[in-house]
Amino acid sequence: MSANQWHIVLSQANITLAIAVLGLALGILNLWLVWWRGRVRLRVVPKLYGGDFIWPETDEAFLKKYPVEPPRFCIEVQNLGLNAVTIGFVGFLKRHSKTVLAINNPIIKDGGKYPRRLEPHSSFVVFTRYTPREIEKKFGVPDCAFAETGSGLKFRGTSPVLKEIAKLTAD
Repeated sequence: MSANQWHIVLSQANITLAIAVLGLALGILNLWLVWWRGRVRLRVVPKLYGGDFIWPETDEAFLKKYPVEPPRFCIEVQNLGLNAVTIGFVGFLKRHSKTVLAINNPIIKDGGKYPRRLEPHSSFVVFTRYTPREIEKKFGVPDCAFAETGSGLKFRGTSPVLKEIAKLTAD
């Protein structure tokens, strides 16, 4: 017999050890799945809207071709989790600042108000009366939009709209 050969010895202790290791692996997998399913996950997407149009990016050619009222901000909040979540309010944030621009009087299609219950895999859009120019004058250029849950968790999100507005105001 050479030294490089492996011999598997089936004994009661080895079988018990194999079952214990399998149980440990399945237990860790189950713990991770329970944690993953139970956590709150929201996506927050700032957008622009004008009239009946909602678009995810600023498009100067589109705005010149179709004269509509000046585009205004809206924030879409999507619940990506498996649990219902209560949204306390939404708004805009600036980096390196504690100032928050909360949308206290939301315009929601169904006429809803805060706090708002968001079921699993559903979303809603909060329309504002603010144009990008108005927000820039009052608040500065926001870096991201946010949604705060009833339990105080804050979720942030950005989009090409905010990046484009930041570029336009920097010029």
